[in-house]
Amino acid sequence: MPSQTFILKKILEVPLKFTDKKDISLVLEISTSVVSALWYSNGPKKVWGLEMYEINSGVVLEQELSAVFSSIKQQKTKAEKVNVFIDLPEFMLVPDELYSSESAPVMLELFYGDIFDTTCKTESLKVQGIKNIYRFPGSVSKAVTASFPNAKISHSNVKQINNREEGSYLSGIVSNNVVKYFLYHNHTLQLVKHFSFITHDDVVYSALQLCSAHGIEPGSIKFRLKGMVVKDSALYQSLYQYFLDLDLEENISGVQLTSGFSEIPKQYLSHLIDLAL
Repeated sequence: MPSQTFILKKILEVPLKFTDKKDISLVLEISTSVVSALWYSNGPKKVWGLEMYEINSGVVLEQELSAVFSSIKQQKTKAEKVNVFIDLPEFMLVPDELYSSESAPVMLELFYGDIFDTTCKTESLKVQGIKNIYRFPGSVSKAVTASFPNAKISHSNVKQINNREEGSYLSGIVSNNVVKYFLYHNHTLQLVKHFSFITHDDVVYSALQLCSAHGIEPGSIKFRLKGMVVKDSALYQSLYQYFLDLDLEENISGVQLTSGFSEIPKQYLSHLIDLAL
């Protein structure tokens, strides 16, 4: 029986127009639901182009990534630097006192199961005293290395997790049938977790469950959404029935956008800009 092939469908694009600017960089994010590419530069900070591909299967295959990367490499403007961020859910946040390089793969196997041919990595976070350990399929590593041999590979948590001054704060990044939550309470990171969903009610239920488990009143917590969500969506309106301090995270101040981004909601970009700049 022939192997099943899944096709990555392009769901959003702002074409990268040719420029002779020398410091164009590329950030790629690979998740279970979306592969994103963002071209940007520093001095001044500017975003030049965007491509987003939907993954319906929940599995990123090497040949799919290779095809996407091949298309990206055909751009007339070549990226001087490439950073690849993995946002797959097989990660753990481990206190320094419990961490050792030898135990990291074992901890992931105990929690997520034993899977053949994976790459395991460890990175420090902006939050003191915690390591981010994670793994991803060897096929992803091979596709990245083959197309971008000098790329730096990191987990998205490295850029997305920050110390927060707010007493209680919930952030959600919404993509194709997945929402990634970051919960802070009493000025301390409590949880980072991916939730798969089918309907907007699933998202509401998961957010309420998080608050209940941590003794937080939904009506009092600051809740910010970014990613593929808008205010007139059923998802947003359903959440607003319970979370009164709900809003979109649209702030990309200090970042210039080319004219092609004029019709794209800022919250679609904010999580990728966080990775890039």
